[in-house]
Amino acid sequence: QNTYWLAHKPPGRAVSEREAERFIQDFIPGEHPRLFTVGRLDKGSSGLMFVTNDGRVANILTHPRYKVPKSYHITVTGELRFATASQIERALYYTMNGGRFERLRILKSASARSLIRLTAYEGLPGALREIFLKYDHPIKQIERVRVGPLELGEMQPGHSRKMHKGEIDALIEYCRKAEAGELEYEHDLVTPLKFGRDAHAPEFKRKD
Repeated sequence: QNTYWLAHKPPGRAVSEREAERFIQDFIPGEHPRLFTVGRLDKGSSGLMFVTNDGRVANILTHPRYKVPKSYHITVTGELRFATASQIERALYYTMNGGRFERLRILKSASARSLIRLTAYEGLPGALREIFLKYDHPIKQIERVRVGPLELGEMQPGHSRKMHKGEIDALIEYCRKAEAGELEYEHDLVTPLKFGRDAHAPEFKRKD
């Protein structure tokens, strides 16, 4: 029988293939059939983790071809201006080899710190922190707040909960649409057209 959980990973521990089993033991109560985490979060990041034993749903939520959005709230030091955000988008685009992501949304901007929403349709590059640092806005926090129809909501760090039937039904229907090719990008993606003919981005290497 398939089972579906949501958890809020706190910062301070990584969740990758190697660490997933330990994360499940620590955060998903009770005994379960073989579970696995969907997607990864590095040690410095926090936010939504989806845990399941449904391989089909997991594949649909993670494979770029299905156009499933993943949204992150990124807190950076300093007041991020639109011109700098555009430069960061350009660097991100080339670092991700033409990666599919939406324009950065500046949710709050103040002298001490700014809050940005980044929505991508594939995994974020390992050089993400390097890029923001290059433009004098070091990242203080990365929090994943959404994966497709799944939202972090008000869940506190370290907490988890089993999804209820209505949520599961909505998830299964969402995955059906994704598999049938019925999902579209929710907003325009970043493309080189907006960078200008002679645009140049600094080199950032991909990191695992």
